[in-house]
Amino acid sequence: MKQCPQCQQQYADNQNFCANDGSPLNKVEAISPAPASPQTAQATPQKPIVLYVILALLIGAIAAGGFMWFNQNSVSNAVAAKEKEMQTKVEQTQKAQEKKDAEKQTAGVVKKSSSAGTKGELALVNAPPSNVRESANGPVLCTLTKKASINTFGVAEVSYNKVEDMDVEWYYTDACGKMGVIAATQLTF
Repeated sequence: MKQCPQCQQQYADNQNFCANDGSPLNKVEAISPAPASPQTAQATPQKPIVLYVILALLIGAIAAGGFMWFNQNSVSNAVAAKEKEMQTKVEQTQKAQEKKDAEKQTAGVVKKSSSAGTKGELALVNAPPSNVRESANGPVLCTLTKKASINTFGVAEVSYNKVEDMDVEWYYTDACGKMGVIAATQLTF
């Protein structure tokens, strides 16, 4: 039987160093077999366990750092995308508001022209079917289905609700038996 001079731990004769502190073992006479303690039954070296713990902590720290870096970049990218989306919405809203403002400024503007179509002038309906309406873009009074000459009574004064509509001139006509208007795009003078 052998014993450690430092910690007094006992070992079998085939052991030369203490598993706890690495001291050389001394040979002792066996007095009586002592009951086996959990430390004697497991004579495992402690140094490798410490190394494994340090290694595990190091790997954990690296993994945590990588996770934090990834999350920070993900959050930064998400914030940048959201800011770009918001900027686009702001620009779209501004453009829509500018268009509405332009339409409000031109709404109710009366467009007058004297390019053609004085009282009693004849015009040719050149693109049938052509609608004669109560007012510009209003309800249809009748539809002219054939090329025909009609009486026009000058350019109609029209209030426009949309800027796009300002490009069309309308002429008074009695082609349906009562006064209405027809778009100049349908007529040749």
